[in-house]
Amino acid sequence: MDVRHSRTRLIVPALPAAGETLRLSREEALHARARRLVAGDPVLLSDGSGAEGTGHVVRISRKEMIVCVSEIVDRRPQELRVKLYLAGLRPERLAWAVEKATELGAAGVVLVRTARTQSFRASAGLLPRLERIVRESSKQCGRAEWPAISGPVDFEQVLEDEHCRERLFLDADGARFPLRLDRESSALLVGPEGGWTDPERTEASKRGWKIVALPTGTLRAETAAIAALALVAAAAKR
Repeated sequence: MDVRHSRTRLIVPALPAAGETLRLSREEALHARARRLVAGDPVLLSDGSGAEGTGHVVRISRKEMIVCVSEIVDRRPQELRVKLYLAGLRPERLAWAVEKATELGAAGVVLVRTARTQSFRASAGLLPRLERIVRESSKQCGRAEWPAISGPVDFEQVLEDEHCRERLFLDADGARFPLRLDRESSALLVGPEGGWTDPERTEASKRGWKIVALPTGTLRAETAAIAALALVAAAAKR
């Protein structure tokens, strides 16, 4: 298959207005050259805002790439918006979890410091790498609106989140995972590799979080997070 006949998705800092041209970054230009794009080839442009631009290559060389935008379309999903609160994990596991959360449509991922979280596994220094993973994952799965990566925040701050209609606290000893959820928004809180402390469970319950368990038993934290995201999406569609 000639890759030039498939519409290549390219990342831009900000989408211009229809009819305007845009110079792409060196990284995206290299990606386009690897895809063997030439002048006139159609492209999709994304800046993570939820809008998507269609256009074509105006000029491409070893030094630069210019594209012209023909149309801007709103591609923000109308489905359930899920915010994933995730305790700090080992870097490679955290990266995997963020990649898969992006693919599954999470609206945001927030790093959380818990009683059993090692501080270096939930630090602001991790955010740039995680944001790059979000961009690359969004490009691969064709997502126009990227999840926001933020944190770290303390466990107590997470419990104060009252913006989400459904707030789920994932714990192996929790109640059965709900089969139906509110379609508007949900928050999912997943603990560290060492698990929750009893005071954390008690406080979450007092604050109105539903203590729920996966039907599959005990899983690694990153696997549990992704399994729970899939279940939340399924429950919201029923």
